[in-house]
Amino acid sequence: AIFASCIPEIIDLIGTRPKYGGTLKNERGRRHIVVCGHITYESVSHFLKDFLHEDREDVDVEVVFLHRKEPDLELEGLLKRHYTTVEFFQGTMMNAVDLERVKVP
Repeated sequence: AIFASCIPEIIDLIGTRPKYGGTLKNERGRRHIVVCGHITYESVSHFLKDFLHEDREDVDVEVVFLHRKEPDLELEGLLKRHYTTVEFFQGTMMNAVDLERVKVP
C-alpha cells in the first residue's frame, strides 16, 4: 500500500528527467572519448566519417558528444544510425557534474 501511494511521485521524477541527461554506462570497460564544442549535424557527420573510418586500426572506442543543447532532428537521426558507437549527453564541460556523468576523470 505504501509503494502504491508513491507511484505518482516516481512517475513525476522519471518524466522530468531530460532526454539526454543520463549518465554514461561504461559496460565491458570500453574506452570512450568525449567530444564537445561546435556540435552540429555537419561537424558530427565529418568527425564520425573520419573517426570511424574502416582504415583506422583502433575503432573500438565509444564516441560521447556533450553539448549544452539537445540535438535537432537531423543530428538525432545521425546519432541513431551510429547507436552502437555514439552517445549524446546534454551538458557542458564547464560543469563538474556533467563531466562526472560522461566519465571524464
